[in-house]
Amino acid sequence: MLQWLIRNTSIVARASVAFALLSTSCGGGGGSTVVPPPTPGFSVSPATVTFGSQAVGTTSGASAVTVTNSGTAPLTFTSIAATGDFAVAASGTTCSTSAPVAASGGCMINVTFTPGATGTRTGSLTLADNASGSPQTVSLTGTGTTPSVSLSTTSVSFANQAVGTTSAASAVTVTNNGTVSLAFTSIAATGDFALATSGTTCSNSTPVAISGSCVINLTFTPTATGSRSGSLTLTDNASGSPQTVSLSGSGTAGFVLTGSMNTARYSHTATLLNNGTALMAGGQGASGGFLVSAELYNPATGTFTPTGSLNAARVYHTATLLNNGMVLLAGGNPDDPASAELYNPATGTFTLTGSMNNGRSNHTATLLNNGMVLVAGGTNSNGLAAGAELYNPATGTFTLTGGLNMARWSQTATLLTNSMVLIVGGKYNSPPPGPELYNPATGTFTTTSSMNAQRALQTATLLNNGMVLLAGGVNPGAILASAELYEADTLTPPDLESITIMPATSTLSPGTTQQFIAMGTFSDSSAEQLASVAWSSSDTTVAQISNDASNHGVGLAIAAGTVTITATAGSVSGSATLTVH
Repeated sequence: MLQWLIRNTSIVARASVAFALLSTSCGGGGGSTVVPPPTPGFSVSPATVTFGSQAVGTTSGASAVTVTNSGTAPLTFTSIAATGDFAVAASGTTCSTSAPVAASGGCMINVTFTPGATGTRTGSLTLADNASGSPQTVSLTGTGTTPSVSLSTTSVSFANQAVGTTSAASAVTVTNNGTVSLAFTSIAATGDFALATSGTTCSNSTPVAISGSCVINLTFTPTATGSRSGSLTLTDNASGSPQTVSLSGSGTAGFVLTGSMNTARYSHTATLLNNGTALMAGGQGASGGFLVSAELYNPATGTFTPTGSLNAARVYHTATLLNNGMVLLAGGNPDDPASAELYNPATGTFTLTGSMNNGRSNHTATLLNNGMVLVAGGTNSNGLAAGAELYNPATGTFTLTGGLNMARWSQTATLLTNSMVLIVGGKYNSPPPGPELYNPATGTFTTTSSMNAQRALQTATLLNNGMVLLAGGVNPGAILASAELYEADTLTPPDLESITIMPATSTLSPGTTQQFIAMGTFSDSSAEQLASVAWSSSDTTVAQISNDASNHGVGLAIAAGTVTITATAGSVSGSATLTVH
């Protein structure tokens, strides 16, 4: 017991001494002071971040916010976030919820501005941490704006341009009048218009600086004759986007190089087939010999490919597209000038058909409304030919019909809208008579009024108004530039009552074609295909239709819309509907 008392008395004594010493070191002379535990401190610079003007939808450069730990303990973050159109950028930001900031240390937060609308935009940077006064905030502000664009013109009109050729460039200048950069997302031209690479400085990849400008060069390459339209569209970050410039021009007939024939030839025939290709047959070659070869031109590819060979070499012959799609080639063979043959596009072969009653070259061959072919005039071993005959595709035979009043060659023959055939000009052995008219109903030729000038090797074109344009040619004294018109007494085929167009309704895509056929109904209830109607379209910017003798009644789709296709023979008309989409 005595030993326990001695030990505990010693422990108490030592504790009393220790407490006395502690009190003395902390308090000094007469009292006692408790030391506080270490704590983190927080200061931020700047307290407000102001961004300048920034284009809507684009991101500014980063602005830095510096955080300093002014305390004695580590500063730790539980959240660092920006609100509004502002964001904490990953690049350059060192403050993190996973990395405490040591006492007297610091870190940095990079903030960016991406305005979602125009005008003043506000937000805040909020930091939640273990420092007194948490959470702390930094005010953020900026202005969203859009560029102001001006164009040097809102419409560009190109001069007339030959189909298939490209115009010189026309420039449109784009100026940025705003307070931020102008950025393009799309620059595109439509229709027969295109952006020229040369001289164009506007680009999706190159913004236009404040008060800066760029240039767009445009070209025009018409794909068809007549009025052509399109637009230049600019999509960008400016107010009022997209901006448009209207584009217009007119395509004119012109010459454009295409593929070459496999065989050089002249005095041959060229016939447009129903499938859109053109048959080149016979003629004379480079060595002067007569040719049996033939080839096809494909307008889609611009190339010529050989097809079957003629059964006989031919030059100064005729080639006539029949209603059944085959081609009748007649005469022009020096060994057998009366022979004739048929080309079948389906097989690419030529087969002989019945021979003419009289051999001939330099004659005319005209498809009549009843499907037969009138062959007239020309030359043979006896000189000029006055005879005429009819080819019947149903029987493959030629039969004689009434002869010309005067033998002639290198004349023209035009099927009129009244179903009669006008024979004009040519070369003669005696003074020339006036033009002659062939009447299919009677099988006879009768003379009509004389031309104002003697002509041979001229052209004769049936116009939409039913008149025939006679132009150029030669006479014994000169090469002619003059022209004149022939007008028939009546433009309506005898006893024609109505016209029906087939197909009555059709739908095409731009750039594609449709062959239309005009069927005439007569007073005796008979019906025949009319080969000499005048075709027209109610809107040639939507669809066009051909009237030339070698490409009659072929509709060409141009642009979206609906048109009425009309066939007219004198005072009788019929119509059909064509839709382009």
